[in-house]
Amino acid sequence: MALEIDTAYTENDALGLAGLVKREQVSPAELLQQAMERADRVNGKLNAIVQRFDQRAQNTIATGVPKGAFSGVPFLVKDLLLELAGTPTTGGSVFFQDYTPLKNSALASRYEKAG
Repeated sequence: MALEIDTAYTENDALGLAGLVKREQVSPAELLQQAMERADRVNGKLNAIVQRFDQRAQNTIATGVPKGAFSGVPFLVKDLLLELAGTPTTGGSVFFQDYTPLKNSALASRYEKAG
């Protein structure tokens, strides 16, 4: 029986959501859609999300989500001490406004391997 995605998203932490994905009670695509809708609703007021990677996340789902502890669970990444290849990264500083790393930092690679 499929779960109501809004309830599943609200009542679980990231590991709980990953468990639901693993048990095929929700799909990574459903979680991503829920995350994007929630971001759309609140970011206008919070102005917390600087960059969105919706297409990148959709492509990851389409090509196969890596198996890991957080497989299929979308999450936000702070633009600080993390470099994602090909993505402008400022670290919150005007000094780095034109910086785009050529490769992932170790932390970004670990996040990707975690699913």
